[in-house]
Amino acid sequence: MKLLPSQKVAILEEANRLSLDSRLFDFDWNETNPDMLNIEFKGVQDQRFYFNILDSVTKYSIDSWPMLSEKRLNVTIKPEFASLLLMTSKWVNLLKKEVDADKRFSELLNPENYIPFEEISDEDEMFSKKEISALKAQSQKLIERLETLGLNEHQVNDLKEHITKSIEKAHGQSKIDWKNLFVGMILTKMFELGIESHIANQIWEGVGQFIFIGQLLLKQ
Repeated sequence: MKLLPSQKVAILEEANRLSLDSRLFDFDWNETNPDMLNIEFKGVQDQRFYFNILDSVTKYSIDSWPMLSEKRLNVTIKPEFASLLLMTSKWVNLLKKEVDADKRFSELLNPENYIPFEEISDEDEMFSKKEISALKAQSQKLIERLETLGLNEHQVNDLKEHITKSIEKAHGQSKIDWKNLFVGMILTKMFELGIESHIANQIWEGVGQFIFIGQLLLKQ
């Protein structure tokens, strides 16, 4: 099976629209089966993402990873490029989610992006300049998360203000003292602001990732 240059461009344009590097796609015609086309994406290390198309007279049979449906079954569609483009578009969008998740996971595992409080042995241990920078970076992610949870403007601004002030105080406190004060502040503010329990749980999950992120991820 071969695609026309215009058809290949249509698939890659969808990838570019999602900021996926088109150079990371490989279109490979199966040597043992001329009716089979394999599209492979090589954008994530040690993982293989593929979209295999078997062309027959009456249909396209498709097998892909990430899967196009919850059950790993071949998807069968009419042998028309418009139908094929629709399926490849769905696959490319699934690729985008995987690539973004991989970048996010790698970022979170970077020791420079979190403070491993669980490894503190000296209660009087102070933050280094590099750790203060990491705190600031992670606190900004926590603030960004707050803005997606359906809180009203007053609740978001109040929490944002107190988180920012807490980070500023990290210069003069031990890590243990700062962590305890930060956790206490969040609990108090959620109560004072009357934040609903289901949103409070999401905030608390974000705080847990902010403070214990190294421990949470490395134990998965």
